[in-house]
Amino acid sequence: MLQAGKLETDQMETLDYSQEKEKGDTQQVKRFRDEKLKAAESWYADYKQVARIVLKDTPEYLEKLGI
Repeated sequence: MLQAGKLETDQMETLDYSQEKEKGDTQQVKRFRDEKLKAAESWYADYKQVARIVLKDTPEYLEKLGI
């Protein structure tokens, strides 16, 4: 009976460790995603700015680009 309780406790500790590891992995992935999204948003802002300058005489092209 005591041994069964120890086994159960060990299993719970293993599951708890796995869950905490998954949480850490998830947070790391979210940080990576957020960094890449920020970089893409910055690139797109630059792209729109350049497009406005280059296409200032052709507003229909800007409209086609959604700018």
